[in-house]
Amino acid sequence: MLVRLITLMIAVCALPASAQQAAKPPLDYKMYDQWTRIEGGRISNDGNYLMYAGIKNTGSSLLIANLKQRRSQTFPCPDASRGFFTTDSKMAVVPIGRDSLCILDLGNNTKRYLAGILDFVHFGSGAGEGMACRLNDTSKTLRVMRFKDGTSRYYHQVNDVYLADGGKAMVLNQVSDAPKASQTVLQWLDLETYAMTSIWTGPGISAFCFDRTGGKFAFISQGKDQEGKQRELWIYQPNTGNIARQLAIKSLMPANYYLDGAMPSFNKTGEYVFIGLFSPPAPADPNFDYNTKALSVWNYKDSVLQNEQMNNTTLHISAVVSVKDSILLVLTKPGETISAEPGTVNSKVLVRTNFSNDADWLEANRCALSVVDLRTGKKDVVKKELILANGAISPDEKYILYYDGYSGGYFSYTISSGKLVNISSQVPQKLADEEGDHPRPPMNYNNSYNWSADGNSVLIYDRYDIWQVDPAGVRKPLNITKGYGRSHQVVFRILAEPWNTWTGNNRVILSAFSLKDKSTGFFRLSARGADPEYLIMSPHFYHVEPLSPNSQVFYNWPVIKAANSTRYIVTRSSVAEAPNYFGTNDFKSFRQISDNAPQKRYNWMSSELIKWNQNNGRLTEGILYKPENFDPSRKYPMIVYIYERIANELNLWHDFEQSSGDLNIPYYVSNGYLVFTPDIYYKVGEPGNSAYESVASAVDYLRSRPFIDMEHLGLQGHSFGGFEGGYIATVTDLFKAISLSSAPLNLTSAFGQSSYTRSMTQQYQLRMGSTLWNNLDGYLRNSAYFHADRIHTPLLLRAGKEDNTVLPQSSLEMFTALRGLGKKAWLLYYENSGHQGGGMDYTIRQEQFFNHYLKNNPEPVWMSRGVPARLKGTETGLEIDTTKN
Repeated sequence: MLVRLITLMIAVCALPASAQQAAKPPLDYKMYDQWTRIEGGRISNDGNYLMYAGIKNTGSSLLIANLKQRRSQTFPCPDASRGFFTTDSKMAVVPIGRDSLCILDLGNNTKRYLAGILDFVHFGSGAGEGMACRLNDTSKTLRVMRFKDGTSRYYHQVNDVYLADGGKAMVLNQVSDAPKASQTVLQWLDLETYAMTSIWTGPGISAFCFDRTGGKFAFISQGKDQEGKQRELWIYQPNTGNIARQLAIKSLMPANYYLDGAMPSFNKTGEYVFIGLFSPPAPADPNFDYNTKALSVWNYKDSVLQNEQMNNTTLHISAVVSVKDSILLVLTKPGETISAEPGTVNSKVLVRTNFSNDADWLEANRCALSVVDLRTGKKDVVKKELILANGAISPDEKYILYYDGYSGGYFSYTISSGKLVNISSQVPQKLADEEGDHPRPPMNYNNSYNWSADGNSVLIYDRYDIWQVDPAGVRKPLNITKGYGRSHQVVFRILAEPWNTWTGNNRVILSAFSLKDKSTGFFRLSARGADPEYLIMSPHFYHVEPLSPNSQVFYNWPVIKAANSTRYIVTRSSVAEAPNYFGTNDFKSFRQISDNAPQKRYNWMSSELIKWNQNNGRLTEGILYKPENFDPSRKYPMIVYIYERIANELNLWHDFEQSSGDLNIPYYVSNGYLVFTPDIYYKVGEPGNSAYESVASAVDYLRSRPFIDMEHLGLQGHSFGGFEGGYIATVTDLFKAISLSSAPLNLTSAFGQSSYTRSMTQQYQLRMGSTLWNNLDGYLRNSAYFHADRIHTPLLLRAGKEDNTVLPQSSLEMFTALRGLGKKAWLLYYENSGHQGGGMDYTIRQEQFFNHYLKNNPEPVWMSRGVPARLKGTETGLEIDTTKN
């Protein structure tokens, strides 16, 4: 008996890991509302506490972690983003329930509660730090309290509160107590002395702003008209008078333009207020007949199509007003934008023309950069005929930097002289996208520019490394990462955080991404002459700045630094680890703080990097996702999910979500599927065949994997991926079932639907590279619609009635074609969704479709018999059809 027991124990211990883990249940959408996430991390100034939100679809909670004692406590909190630490790191304020606050003493962990709080705002620091709370009473009471001395003041009939930067003052929006009055009274409240001054009385305000010191307050009054034509601009300065003064600018506005209701903004010095102006369309002439009123006249000379003009019949421009003398200066024309945050502007403003989808063939629609001097009103053109006018002005406002897609170089413009210099001509590496395969000028790697504090240097990126260049074009460019990135295939980018500002010669933290193994981590920009200092690289995602214009990877969880400490908080995750907060002091070692791991309760997944050679010899990558309880002796159905190039997502966390048009990979893998995502490289003019070659060669390579059931392969594509999947369906019977969402399946109609779809078809994602008339055969060859008769695979189509990206007619056309040809096809047409949508309904139907064809599950009623239009909204057809054998 003992021998038999020992033998049984040995047998149990010898079971493969997959068998021991089989007890974990698969993901079930019934648990979707209970799935947890974290977000909104905030660290105390001393670095000893972390506050963050624990989110469920059914509600949220707020957690405070004591990083020294390694313990945490949880508060029920409907809006976890509102909690805060006091600046001295001694207290935390947490909203709980519907209308209460908990004030937590972090030192002794004692709590006191405030009830009946509708809203609150935190202000100040030191002895003047406090909180203003709007109470839930009939008097609209505002309680203003200081933390240091515990004093409180109460103010009544307060509609709203506007807090100055720095928290030294606030403006109360009060209801007038005059009999039968419905006016607003603005009260300036000095939060250090509690002195209050009535600064304005009127019908109400629509927008406001403070300058960066909190010493100036600008606001826009509403006026009594419904159209907003009576709005006025006012300013209050407590050191120059007791009431606000109106800036008399109406007579200076362009004809038929009025103040809009958008927030005004002060410039950096507080000398100017930036405002928006609008011009409404002229009212229709009542004398026009019925047909004339409903007529749009399309003219071949129109720079913008009539249907696109109808989206912007109200014109908007930007202007600036001098606080001192009320002089108004118009900065932009319709179709132009200020290319900087007003709060960063001293006296020079960069103006850019908005991007036009017709810029490739209409020279008049190409972008331009101009610079405006606020003091003189002079406007100088920097550069015309740009595809993208993404420029930047130096901190000292001496130079303007921009990238020119036609030359692939960076240019600087000296504002004082108008001198234009190619400052990147001596950089030996390509600064335009090396992998760019679109028939258009290639994009650059910079999303923004890092200037030195004195404006004498700026950083630009090649594919891997970082270059310091001289905006004057005199000093030779310097590779400050010493070519380490290129030699090791690691992409370096400056970690874009406020505490990590590059000054010109300081050490900063770099985000790093390895193109070899897809690991991420951090390096430190070291001393001059040395390689970047390695800190950590691991198979996780920490923080990834945009890698390239062709990369889908962008993982920008912020890296948080304590204001008075060297403690940092990062968010780390992997394909098998949900995002969690980790603390570090050196970016080398990390300690986990939060413990969010919903995936541990279920059969989750792993990822494997697959590399193979296509028929043309190109080495290509893809990701094979396997279930946690993977058994190599089994055969698994596999779904191929396609888009462009997504192999860099090898270690990326995919959350458990509803399918909005794409494929929720964790759900399918957890429920017994393999999922494969191949990279796709494109030949101009042959986007369909490019996708087919990548997918077919990948499937052929994977045939050697005995655990893949090659008789049960599925394909899923959304948007551009839907185009690819549609083409593939016309040239191969590899797949047992194909699901397409928001798919452009007729390139001839897509070319002519709008400027956007024409541009996307010819130049951008679809990469046709020519007009319809120059390559009609190519357009027909790549359009699945014209080859519907060649499709033998059952197709599930999804479309949204409100989709303005890929018009739903594309899916309707394909469905009617397949129906007429007697092919198996279904169309899920959601009248309340756009390019994405369908929620849980689409999620369930997509799964039922794949389960039927790839797992031999019985058909649901909506697939077998359909749902008649007269039963829409009363029957779903989701139940299994029991009438079929």
